[in-house]
Amino acid sequence: MHRLILDASVIISWCDELEDLVVLESLLDSGFAPVTTETVMDEVLSDGPLVERVRAESEIVSTDAGRREELSNRYLGLGRGELSVLTLGEQYDRDGVEYSCMLDDGRARTVCERIGLELSGTLGVFRDLIEQGTVTLEVADSVIQEMKENGTRLPSNHQELIQPAPVSD
Repeated sequence: MHRLILDASVIISWCDELEDLVVLESLLDSGFAPVTTETVMDEVLSDGPLVERVRAESEIVSTDAGRREELSNRYLGLGRGELSVLTLGEQYDRDGVEYSCMLDDGRARTVCERIGLELSGTLGVFRDLIEQGTVTLEVADSVIQEMKENGTRLPSNHQELIQPAPVSD
């Protein structure tokens, strides 16, 4: 089972900027396992039924505070939640667990790639869901438009970026 390590910005975007949890539901239907950290959940200040559903459907783990501090000292400007996502990604990498760090912040994504961790973002997840047939391109486009209208910063060419990869013979 592929674990998606969720950062606070992702959870907030799902819960505050969408009317329902279509992304979470689609992930669960596709066999993804949402995971987040205690640190990330401390950053999610929203409350309500949508946040409670994310909590209920996600494995919430603690991460090594010492390693978070090391990463913080090396990569200035990252938030505590982002650092905990990276720390958990490193742990999963060592343990041979199939995972992706789901980060939407540009600096955090750069660090994730620099230290060699698996990375995904909102658009990558939608592309995976479309490829699996869990979500149609039209539904994904509609949800992404709603997220953008409600404050999520996503590329203007998102339609190109969520297109499934061509099938080769």
